[in-house]
Amino acid sequence: MSAKVRIQSELNSAVELAQSLMTKAEAESRVLTPDEREKVDAHLAKARELTAELQRVKDIEAVQEHVRKIVADAPAAETASQRPTLSFGELVVASALGEFIKAGHARGGAWTSPSADIPTRALFAATLTEDPASGGKLLVPQYAPGILPVLYSPPTVADLFAQGTTDAASIVYMVETAATNAAGPVAEGALKPESALTFDSVTDAVKKIATWLPVSEEMLADVSQIQAYINNRLREFVRIAMDAQVVKGDGLAGAMVGILNRPGLAPDVVKGTTELNAIAIYRQIVELLATSYLMPDAVVMSPRAWAVCVTAQNTQGVFYGPGMFSGLPSPSLWGLPVVLSTQLEAETDALVGAFKQGGQLWKRDQITVQASNSHADYFVRNLVAIRAEQRAALAVYRPGAFGLVTGLDVSAPPAVARASSGGGGTAAPPDGGGASTGGRTASRPR
Repeated sequence: MSAKVRIQSELNSAVELAQSLMTKAEAESRVLTPDEREKVDAHLAKARELTAELQRVKDIEAVQEHVRKIVADAPAAETASQRPTLSFGELVVASALGEFIKAGHARGGAWTSPSADIPTRALFAATLTEDPASGGKLLVPQYAPGILPVLYSPPTVADLFAQGTTDAASIVYMVETAATNAAGPVAEGALKPESALTFDSVTDAVKKIATWLPVSEEMLADVSQIQAYINNRLREFVRIAMDAQVVKGDGLAGAMVGILNRPGLAPDVVKGTTELNAIAIYRQIVELLATSYLMPDAVVMSPRAWAVCVTAQNTQGVFYGPGMFSGLPSPSLWGLPVVLSTQLEAETDALVGAFKQGGQLWKRDQITVQASNSHADYFVRNLVAIRAEQRAALAVYRPGAFGLVTGLDVSAPPAVARASSGGGGTAAPPDGGGASTGGRTASRPR
């Protein structure tokens, strides 16, 4: 039995075994069991391997047939003095390589041929090109394995909030809107002063973030890693969209109400003209602590505004931070983690807040990925729709625990002139801005 016949027989057997399992499930009007699915996948994987092996055998036989044709059509040999200049292909046929192929050694399995010694002068008989009648496509491209994805901003702002799970369609909670503190000293027998608290009920509905992608069944079957890759990318798309929603969702058309569009946020802090980004952010940290009584636990800012913080120098060129010859600093300011994000309305803004205590992200479910061919005419077109989605609600318990810093530098920061100690060049901290910001602006319209 020839190698081609053997491989073809094994290929037909593998396909028939896989087909029989699927036919049985269809006849019983059910989906494949996990065990049957595993067996079908194994048979199909075997079939793909045999298909590739069969193609290699056919390619070898095609080369052999081509060489035999050249040999059959070759004219009778002449004396050395009469022999014309041979082409490159004719020289190969006449060499040890040609004899090796004609003897039938180049068939099946792995084999190595002897070398063909071609005189240099013979190469002038014909120019070797990519034409099929000459050398053909001799330069085969090298393919790097795997897939190089398009990068996106890492979704991290949503992770700053306290996390929770819910089975409800909405989250209802009470928010304190006003407080009157009448506590004070009281004389013996006198009436005690009455304090007052006012609350408001807030409802945040669970919203859905979703996306989908059409994929051919051939793509899913022929590229082993594509299913897992697509699933992971779709999950990432949902996380990115969720990040944008918790920051700047406008509440329209099924959207969340993001933190920037909540009423009652702390007034913005405007960075002074010569004030460093880090100092303006520190002033907002202190304001939030003084007014909301919650210690901020994170800062969200653009990568460019953070770069200005890291590279800030005084007029003598001394870095306020660790400097260029130190390791890349982890994003943090005043002991608070800094999340680098492009989701803010302007890259000159920074969001400071007590995320863990001031808000919570309630997840109705985790990100789910499902596939189906029942969409439109996908069944008859051998297409599959892969869908990823998540439902969640953002609750903001203390809007006053969040505030913006505006007007940050996103290019080279202004150098702040400060006296150096001795001649060592160690810079003193920059001026905090004080009168340069003159007091905070009123809260932006929400």
